[in-house]
Amino acid sequence: MTSRELFKADRLLAQSRSLGPVLGLDTGTAIASLAVVANGQLLAGRSRSAGPHGTALPDAVAELLDSARIGIRDLAGVAVAIGPGSFTGLRIALSYAKGLVAASGCSICGVPSLDALALSAL
Repeated sequence: MTSRELFKADRLLAQSRSLGPVLGLDTGTAIASLAVVANGQLLAGRSRSAGPHGTALPDAVAELLDSARIGIRDLAGVAVAIGPGSFTGLRIALSYAKGLVAASGCSICGVPSLDALALSAL
């Protein structure tokens, strides 16, 4: 169970209203979920189930950023799911996110998957 003290998603959503674009990644299940939000609004979102996440994620992110009409250097941050979920799947998104952050200089934030589910239920 997710405790109220550890529930970060509501604070992150409130803060996102004053942030630039944030890329969200979740590869903890067979379906990869990706989204870009800015100023509290969803700019683009994708879900993919085809193939291994490791080979499909870079192209999926490129398509997502293109549809949101932003580039990697425009990102203010990357929010990545930290589980629970498939260990290998989670590592793929975490590694990819760390690479994006190293390349772009933006911030990174781990979001517990259960917090994201609880927020979407609200």
